[in-house]
Amino acid sequence: MREVVPPIRHSVTSLKFDFYTTPEIRSLSSIELISPHAYDNLGNPLPKGCYDPRMGPVSKDDGACVTCGKNYEVSHPSDPSKGTKGREGGGV
Repeated sequence: MREVVPPIRHSVTSLKFDFYTTPEIRSLSSIELISPHAYDNLGNPLPKGCYDPRMGPVSKDDGACVTCGKNYEVSHPSDPSKGTKGREGGGV
């Protein structure tokens, strides 16, 4: 016989969204992106481009993050192999 589980009767009473201020965004930023190109002619990430190594490793093969020193799994908890979209999946 199947066990009957009572429904969960909770509801959200409030939800708040907010925006970062310009000073908050600057304090959270690693680098300023100014290069319209991602890679040089040899396929290396360009400084101040969207794959600048200071923003963290792009893949597990890149080694430790040059900004925080952590490996890919620690510095990027949204690893695509863990079921969520990470940097390679289209968002950081």
